[in-house]
Order: sequence, then structure tokens, then C-alpha cells
Amino acid sequence: MIHLDTHVAVWLRAGDQKRLKPVRKLLETAELRISPFVVLELQALFEIGRLRETGRWVAERLAEDHDVQIDTGALAEAADRALDLSFTRDPYDRLIAAHALAAGASLLTVDETLRANVSCARWS
Repeated sequence: MIHLDTHVAVWLRAGDQKRLKPVRKLLETAELRISPFVVLELQALFEIGRLRETGRWVAERLAEDHDVQIDTGALAEAADRALDLSFTRDPYDRLIAAHALAAGASLLTVDETLRANVSCARWS
């Protein structure tokens, strides 16, 4: 199971083949999930004008177009694990990474800081 980071979810929704080229094969073959925390971050980005679609809309399109489901398991454990991810002050990064860890999933992210500090984070 692969959890998508927010950037990856946005790029997949937008059909950004260039940015996703290094992970295209993985996206085509893996069981893809997003955390509810990704949906929340997408909504925040919509509210500040950085996205044109709401978080819920993006999640619904990802489900329809790419069979990306929202993973609602292990949320309490994710909140607890996020307390220990002190390498960042970004609450979304903490929660998204902690949820992937709690779910036993890989976190597909282009974010180098996440990849350097979270054992399940990868970009290939």
C-alpha cells in the first residue's frame, strides 16, 4: 500500500506526467491511498487560492480516475506518532508521515526532508 503525499496527489489529479514520470510504474501497479490529512491540506490550499478545487473534490476525482481511496485506519495511532516527528513544524507533514507509518504504508513523496527523516518515505 502506498500513501500519496499532497504534492503527488495534486500532480496525479492534474495529470502531470512530467513530474510523475519517475514513479509512473509504481502509480500504475500499487494500491494507492491518501490520508484524510492530505484532504485537509488540499482544502487549506484551496482556501488560500493555491488550488482551484476543494480537498473533497480532488479526493473524489482521484478515487474515480485512479482508484485512490482515503485511508481512515490508524488515525489515533497517527496522531500519537506525529508527536515524535520533531524534524518539522509543518503539522500536515507530521500528520501525513505519521499516518503512513501507523498504517504500515510507504509514503510517496518528492519532499527530500520527509525522505531523509521518515523511514517509509520514498520517491521511486
